[in-house]
Amino acid sequence: MEKVILGLDPGTRFVGYAALRLINNDIEVLGHGVMVPEHPENAVPERLFELGQSFAQILKTYQPHVVAIEKSFFHKNADTAFKLGQSRGVFMYEARIANAEIAEYATRAVKKSVTGQGDADKLMVELALKNLLRIKKFDSYDASDALALAYHHVLEIKKQKLLARAMSL
Repeated sequence: MEKVILGLDPGTRFVGYAALRLINNDIEVLGHGVMVPEHPENAVPERLFELGQSFAQILKTYQPHVVAIEKSFFHKNADTAFKLGQSRGVFMYEARIANAEIAEYATRAVKKSVTGQGDADKLMVELALKNLLRIKKFDSYDASDALALAYHHVLEIKKQKLLARAMSL
């Protein structure tokens, strides 16, 4: 069985993405990076359109079965939370157009599965991923956060396989 998982760390200024391939129990890193819209933050419709187009191209490149995206969380700034919700909607829409499933995960759960600590900082997450997946360098924390989401989903798939096997015994 082969599955491609695309992790997505949505933001209002930068959007991290990362793709993993799971073949049986082997994990291959296909790529990672950051989408940075050119339009200014006050040009919201243009930014959303640009992000949607960029994401559609990434989906075309990697053809994921699943997009693992960070769940929304409460922001102190309501305007930031609203903009983040808009971009998440664009990404979910584009993912479904590309026939990818959507999996949402809370940040703390992802950090805990990658590092063992739900309150791990970004550097700890990056270092853990470098060791687990033999990656030399990330361009930004946005890319490593996206890879953490994809990796967490892979672990969830493996856990479900183990549970199914245990139930059949």
